[in-house]
Amino acid sequence: MLATSKNEKMAIVRNLEETSLSEMIVLPVTIQGEMIEQFTNERVSLQQAAFGTAFAVKLEPKEVKVSRA
Repeated sequence: MLATSKNEKMAIVRNLEETSLSEMIVLPVTIQGEMIEQFTNERVSLQQAAFGTAFAVKLEPKEVKVSRA
């Protein structure tokens, strides 16, 4: 989890495995609304979690996703 100079939040997720995966990612901060994946403009729905904010991600082998709120 990174924050830009404008206090925008950014999450970088990478699949290091040789197989596809689907997981829930929990960020240790509260983010309202949604995030936008920077390469595809896919909208990422956020859910409030016990310890921050969660979102679902599907990644192909070695794929990287960068999402920004």
